[in-house]
Amino acid sequence: MIGQILETMRRVYKHSPGVVRKTLRPFRDIGADYFNRLSLNRIVLSTAAQISKDAQSHPGQKIFVDCGFNTGESLERFVKALPGFRFYGFEVNCQYFAESAAELQKRHPNILGLNFSAVSDHDGTASFHIAGQKRGEILRAEATTILPDFHEKQFIEESAYEVPAIDFSRWLKEMIAQHTDADGSKPFVAVKMDIEGAEYSVLEELLHDGTITLISELMVEFHTQQFHENQRSHYSRREADIREQLSHLPVKILSWG
Repeated sequence: MIGQILETMRRVYKHSPGVVRKTLRPFRDIGADYFNRLSLNRIVLSTAAQISKDAQSHPGQKIFVDCGFNTGESLERFVKALPGFRFYGFEVNCQYFAESAAELQKRHPNILGLNFSAVSDHDGTASFHIAGQKRGEILRAEATTILPDFHEKQFIEESAYEVPAIDFSRWLKEMIAQHTDADGSKPFVAVKMDIEGAEYSVLEELLHDGTITLISELMVEFHTQQFHENQRSHYSRREADIREQLSHLPVKILSWG
């Protein structure tokens, strides 16, 4: 229902005369933001209910890892919807989101760490860019990515930054060891992965070294359609291969994005 309303709004706006679009633009942005928040809340509550149900009988600790927490809005909703869980988060864009992350951590002491690093298949550094559109002096950012061939929109080159990169497989093993109880009970781990195209290499490493089986439930958004057209078939094949491998493992895949 929400999706239909948003699509109708976009269609009306797109086909309006230029002068009408200029007048409607602020209302369009407010309306789109409102309905997007409603949609996000619905998705989070539905997903959290499933995670909570599946984790209920698990004897160990309960961990939620948000790879790509952005403004922290969806993470805060998960924190409220998953009492008893402990939380970690990763985000590359410290420049935009450091202040909101600090405030989020203060409000919720069960967030054990918000890390401004790129989730990766190796330790080191990574450059991230903001992809978007520039119309005159107005910049509309639409994605933050560490991949040079990602996103059909132009890159805003002046907003490239160096950030630490963390080998997610290594981090995951260390985190699980840290939260394993004295009786040997390993934690229930739910991972949300929305990392703007880096998910392919990260998941391929997790599958290759077997670390993927340490994850109880995985929510992943693949971004195949957002690569440049000449790259899509390559990433489509990688996505299909990852999904095929995941289908044979005891990792529960939940819808996200």
